[in-house]
Amino acid sequence: MKTTIRISAVIVIMLLITGLTSYAQQNQPNRNGKGQHQRQMAIPNLSQEQKDKIGKIKLEQQKLMLPLKNQLMEKKAHLRTLETAEKADIVAINKTIDEIAVLQTTMQKQKAKSKQDIRALLTEEQRIAFDTRMQRKENKLERNQNGNRGKDGKCNKPCCNPNEKNVKEKNE
Repeated sequence: MKTTIRISAVIVIMLLITGLTSYAQQNQPNRNGKGQHQRQMAIPNLSQEQKDKIGKIKLEQQKLMLPLKNQLMEKKAHLRTLETAEKADIVAINKTIDEIAVLQTTMQKQKAKSKQDIRALLTEEQRIAFDTRMQRKENKLERNQNGNRGKDGKCNKPCCNPNEKNVKEKNE
């Protein structure tokens, strides 16, 4: 009886510790010491008015982008269905590809408009910081999309090139 109570107590304590640890980690700042809101607003010396206007611009962009993103996901799923059909209809495939391109173009134009709207609110110093941050963000996104591909677009993983030990050495 005493052992059952002790085991139960240990389990309860472990669950409490695990829960508290995970809760504490959610509210931790990142390795730079900044919380989420500060990372989003990494523009120096923003006035409250600028923050409010930027927030409105971002909210409007999100409202416009959500249905576009949903449509894009639907079109991509439809394309996948068309491409994997027993008898693929190339006309329907091409039409869907064109529809995807239109959606992607619309999204890119909306992002560019929002970016320019935000830039218009900023001082020269703030614009430089904003542009630098956006450029880093785009570079990171590009690296993530390319994966382990080199400048030539070919895979640099050894498993892709069994005859070559290290393709990176060859490219350099």
